[in-house]
Parts: sequence; structure tokens; C-alpha cells
Amino acid sequence: MKTAIATSELTGTNAVGERKRLTIAVGAPERDPNRAVWSCRVTIADVLKPTTVEGRDSFDALTRAVARVRSQLDGLRAEGWSLAAERGE
Repeated sequence: MKTAIATSELTGTNAVGERKRLTIAVGAPERDPNRAVWSCRVTIADVLKPTTVEGRDSFDALTRAVARVRSQLDGLRAEGWSLAAERGE
């Protein structure tokens, strides 16, 4: 990811009790010069593979990226993860 414009740290505990620090990052929207789309990279480091989210403009790509993060976190919860915000950040 070239430039993360938003990051967050969570502590996650999976279904078997293993704790991990989850670093969430959303990249700055980038315009594809060959297509009429914008895209943002989304990562939840060390837990899920990075993904790219596309939108019709920079704002659409960004809002879709944030929605993807929420969906991915909901998916982790459905798999038995508990998630908590890091204190003091």
C-alpha cells in the first residue's frame, strides 16, 4: 500500500484463545488511468489478505473500502473472534 490514510489497532482473540494484534489500514484512493474507476487497498495485517476495492470516484472507493473493513471484521466475529480496541490510541 502506497499511502494509508486511515489505520487502527485492535486486539483480536480467535476461537481457540490465541491473541493477535490486528492492524487495519485503508489506502488513499487512486485513479486508474486506463479505466474510469478509482480504487483503495484494504488490509487487516497478519489475518486476511489485502484486497482492492473499486468505486466510480474517489469518495465512492473510500466509502466502499470502509464498508469492506466492516464486513471483514463482521466475518471474523462470525468465525468466533472477539475484537477490542487498543487503549490510548
